[in-house]
Amino acid sequence: MKEYIFPKNGIYYRLNNFEATKQTLVFIHGLSGNSSAWEPYEQRFMGDYNLLCIDLRGHGRSRKYSKEKYYAIELFINDIEELLDHLKIEKYIVVSHSFGSVISVGLIKKDQDKIKGAIFLAPAFKPKNSMYTRIVRSISCTIAFFLRCLPISEKPGKRIDYSRLIPTRDWDIRRIWIDIKNTGLAIYFFCLHALYRSMDDDFLDQLHLPVIIIHGRRDTIVSIKHSVRASKKITGAKLVVLPDADHMLIFNYFGEISKIMAEFMHT
Repeated sequence: MKEYIFPKNGIYYRLNNFEATKQTLVFIHGLSGNSSAWEPYEQRFMGDYNLLCIDLRGHGRSRKYSKEKYYAIELFINDIEELLDHLKIEKYIVVSHSFGSVISVGLIKKDQDKIKGAIFLAPAFKPKNSMYTRIVRSISCTIAFFLRCLPISEKPGKRIDYSRLIPTRDWDIRRIWIDIKNTGLAIYFFCLHALYRSMDDDFLDQLHLPVIIIHGRRDTIVSIKHSVRASKKITGAKLVVLPDADHMLIFNYFGEISKIMAEFMHT
């Protein structure tokens, strides 16, 4: 995998040698993470697919911004669209985890014809008017308001060696500290506020492409009930439940998930 920075918007990305005969997979990580999370998947799929792994703005080695307005969900989507255009990627399968799944849906909403399929891992799909959504939106808004007053570093972060943190759980303080320290506390809450401000699963019933949702039954960050609901709203979607997995399933269940992904992409 080769590493690049897209000069137009400062987005860091990794890709292998693209071949016209191969399908392309685009990987989008979760909140406060970075593309390092996909390293085992890169090794597993790089021989059979074109791979693009992205650090979202404010995350990993991508450009950071000190103002909250630069973390609107639409801007994350625009960054990826511009990068895809730059790389001349016209058709792809999108693979996303948690926060990244909301961005994936935004990409699909803007141009569904470009996306051949979607793999959602523990997606952050929640009804916009649920009490939980309203509470978290209010809390994140309040915290983000106070954090705006503090100096915020625009220095890019770094890649994380997640292999030394595995196994890891939803509330693993060590991993959470490493991730948030790398991203920045203010940026974390700016993104969290943006997520809950834009959260809306009303569009899911308009998805008309192959979709698989993989969710852990023990997820304590995004309840599996939301993926069950989403799988019923998306025509033809397949839901796979990992009974012992939690929200960090992409780290702890690489073998099972990569197998499910391979089967899905061969159908």
